[in-house]
Amino acid sequence: MPVPSKVFLTTPTDTSTEASGVTGETREHIDATHGKQTYRLVKNTTAAIITASLGVIFKSGSSVECLLPAATAPANTFAGVTVGSIPIGHYAWVVCSGNVTAMSNDAIAVNKEIMTAGTAGKFDDPAFSTKEHAILGTSLTLTSAINQTFTMRVSGLI
Repeated sequence: MPVPSKVFLTTPTDTSTEASGVTGETREHIDATHGKQTYRLVKNTTAAIITASLGVIFKSGSSVECLLPAATAPANTFAGVTVGSIPIGHYAWVVCSGNVTAMSNDAIAVNKEIMTAGTAGKFDDPAFSTKEHAILGTSLTLTSAINQTFTMRVSGLI
């Protein structure tokens, strides 16, 4: 039986203790606010719940196990941005391409390059003089302080 070229998610915030896809698989979703998004499957193998709007990286040596980055994460380790909380030991889908709501680590200007920085999983727009390898996307909306959500375009991660 042929496999369709695109598989769509209807509820991208769902989590499960069993994988709902295979390692490396991507799926698409049309979000009412952000439009078309591409998701990839990850598994939270940390000792804590990973909350929504945070960036996650792949655990060393894995293509599905994820964790929160401690600071600046190279783009080649980045898995995506969470759209819902991921309980310990659960699989979930994270945005690896498209627009998504993300959490700020500090004030972020519009149309700036974004990377993970500071607090685990949060995003910032610092100077990139030696960190171009960590650019994950672009800010589409403004934030004025830490712990504010903003819209981020995640790019180049699939």
